[in-house]
Amino acid sequence: MIIDVVRLTTVVSILLRLRGSKTTRERMDSVSSRPSRRTSHSPDRIGELVTKVGHYMPWKPNCLERSITLAWLLRRRGHEASLRIGVQQIPGDLLFHAWIELNGVVLNDDPDVAGLYIPFPEGMESEHTQGNPLRRWG
Repeated sequence: MIIDVVRLTTVVSILLRLRGSKTTRERMDSVSSRPSRRTSHSPDRIGELVTKVGHYMPWKPNCLERSITLAWLLRRRGHEASLRIGVQQIPGDLLFHAWIELNGVVLNDDPDVAGLYIPFPEGMESEHTQGNPLRRWG
């Protein structure tokens, strides 16, 4: 499982830099829509692994990279994970943030994250976030 997380986080990071967030998410959605295997790991445990593995990678994966990775892993294991993206206004700029919800419960972030960031309606975030550099992700 750890090797899967490292490999997938790397692929997601490269795709985000080369193709942008919309294309990356579309590609990952098309792949992850075909469940492949069940695992003994709970969704919470998979979320913890994605976060912990990120601390040991040569770069620090941001919230979008981690969340797309987690969504893919969960969907491939038959869980209906939702990628949520929100925005927060900071002086002179906007800060975007991504997290995963499973059955309305936040998995990889503070349970009150939607109180800190205004979530985009699902499917609408790509038009607002597509042109923004990765450095603006919280």
